[in-house]
Amino acid sequence: MKKSLIALAALAATASFAQSTVTLSGLLDAGYQAINYKGGKSGGITNNGSATSTIQISGTEDLGGGLKANFKLNSDINPTTSQGNTGSTVPTAGSWLNSEQRVGLSGNFGAIDMGVINNGSLTATGTGTPFGTAVGSGFRSIYTNDSMTSPAAAPVRFDNSVRYTSPLFSGFGVQYYAVKKNSNATGTTFSTTFGAYDTTGISELTLTYNNGPLNAVLAYQEQDAVGTNAAIAAKGKLTTLGANYTVGAVTAYAMYQNAKADAATGGQGALDRTTTFLGAKYVTGAHAFMAQYGQAKLDASNQTSTATFQVEGKTSKVTGLGYDYSLSKRTTAYVRAENIKDEAGMVAARATIDGTDTKITRTAIGLRHTF
Repeated sequence: MKKSLIALAALAATASFAQSTVTLSGLLDAGYQAINYKGGKSGGITNNGSATSTIQISGTEDLGGGLKANFKLNSDINPTTSQGNTGSTVPTAGSWLNSEQRVGLSGNFGAIDMGVINNGSLTATGTGTPFGTAVGSGFRSIYTNDSMTSPAAAPVRFDNSVRYTSPLFSGFGVQYYAVKKNSNATGTTFSTTFGAYDTTGISELTLTYNNGPLNAVLAYQEQDAVGTNAAIAAKGKLTTLGANYTVGAVTAYAMYQNAKADAATGGQGALDRTTTFLGAKYVTGAHAFMAQYGQAKLDASNQTSTATFQVEGKTSKVTGLGYDYSLSKRTTAYVRAENIKDEAGMVAARATIDGTDTKITRTAIGLRHTF
């Protein structure tokens, strides 16, 4: 009898455990990079030549009736440095849980998540380019995932966000993403306590299609900082369309983006930037070859203190080349090269550079491992 009770208890514990899972996964990317940054040259071992290094903890619990609770915690890391001083005047700091964090429910109705969530514009650009956000992509130089921040600091996710994801209908899906605007703080009451600080309002609608060889994502994002103490544009709009199509061993990529923003306080002017990309990826056995060309034109300059050489009516261009060799299902050796001719001055020059040199080149040779 005792053996039967023990067996039943063990079976019940196993069944309960099977309804809830927690997964540890991630990616590590490190290698050698050489940079010629508008006349300033440097090189050495660093990270993220082909992808973002990250550690992810995710989980799901079956609540019954088709309803599930889900969570995701991401930490973007640099595997080539600790928090020590490596010769610069300021130590390199790191932080835990500095990336996407969310908790939510999913079921027949779709899914709803709350936290710090990747926006739909990131999904759209990732769908339309073969290089992600790494070397070769042109990310944070001639395209971004928001319209209100200078390219070098442009975010891919927002705090205090909520997202609804619909079920798929014949490959079609819809996402709605939002951050509630708050404008209660003043110069004397501002603090980091919720309710005592301002928040830019964000609304984003994303349409997705994934069926067979075609993947397409269209994201439209609006930001509203009117009445807040944010030293950014009053309002901004970002439209991004990314698509890829696979035929046999070849995948073709295309991306279009238009970013607009009003003038802001602190000397930042209006923004009107249009970016287009075309790319391709060819896979044969363990080998993958990638190429991409893109350009962005400034119809309004969006001048900032860190980008003093922006020129209206000029075009900046980027070319990216890449090669991957799969050593296994989880380990890949890679080479990346990026060339930017920044005639529009979208990439902020270092303070010691006079702005006459518009060329930026980056090369990376490294190793990427997933777990």
